[in-house]
Amino acid sequence: RAVGYRAGIGAAALATTVAVLPGSVAASTDTKVEEHCVLEVIGQEETGEYITAPLECFGTLEEALAAVGASPSDLGPLFDAGTAALRGSTGDELAAAASSVVGVHWDGADRTGSSISISGADCSGGWVNLSSSWIDRISSTYNACSSTRFYEGFGLTGGVETTGLSTVNLKALNDAANSVQY
Repeated sequence: RAVGYRAGIGAAALATTVAVLPGSVAASTDTKVEEHCVLEVIGQEETGEYITAPLECFGTLEEALAAVGASPSDLGPLFDAGTAALRGSTGDELAAAASSVVGVHWDGADRTGSSISISGADCSGGWVNLSSSWIDRISSTYNACSSTRFYEGFGLTGGVETTGLSTVNLKALNDAANSVQY
């Protein structure tokens, strides 16, 4: 019976060892879930800083844009910055065409990964401090405004990178922006 008892302990130990193998744990914790957030502008301070509703996040970009009355098809021609439809257009016209989505910013290069869309604004120089979950995170961008500026610090301070309609990837401020001006 002692042998059976020890065999039972060995089997239990083996079962415990198998349950905590690194491969099985890593597979469940290394998966990064994409989220697509919307920061809706509901007002503007005298300083130009946008007043925003709480950040809302969704499973897809389509769901995020739908929450503010837009869709990827609204942005379609704007993603192809070299098309004839954009030539001669002003930032204000482009923003109106995009249902007031002035920017969509991604945490991956080439407009991949999670995103944050800024909605309910125009291209008149207003700005936003990024929410805590988006600071030092933006790598690529879609701009409806002819000029969008990314700042290293909050309140439009520190280093700046100016992007245009055809800009896709940030360079100097890749993963370093804390405020954005439209």
